Amino acid sequence: AGNDVITGGAGNDRMVGGVGNDTFRVDSSGDLVVEVTGEGADSVQTTTISYTLGTNVEHLLYLGAGNFVGTGNALNNIMTGGVGNDTLNGGDGNDTLLGGIGNDVINGGAGADRLEGGVGNDTYIV
Repeated sequence: AGNDVITGGAGNDRMVGGVGNDTFRVDSSGDLVVEVTGEGADSVQTTTISYTLGTNVEHLLYLGAGNFVGTGNALNNIMTGGVGNDTLNGGDGNDTLLGGIGNDVINGGAGADRLEGGVGNDTYIV
């Protein structure tokens, strides 16, 4: 129990966090991240081209170099894109969506959101 870094290896992995602010490194679209309510502010770092945050995970960071589609959940998410033409979709919470470099589409969804496209010709959906 603590602030753990959990890295999925080759293949489809099931990663389970616990109490503390856990970071999950996801490298396969078949990886599953499991968190329980109230066990910290948890993050997913991914290189996959598309990722949807699971229940009880707050943060998403794209580490790849291509175009990325990231989708939030009902929590107050912080999602950060990369250097490609990314699409970030917030959920029901008060989200912070950071596009980065590229021509990004930033969709806040419900809630009082903070939307930043970064360098590029970005599209904001509020």
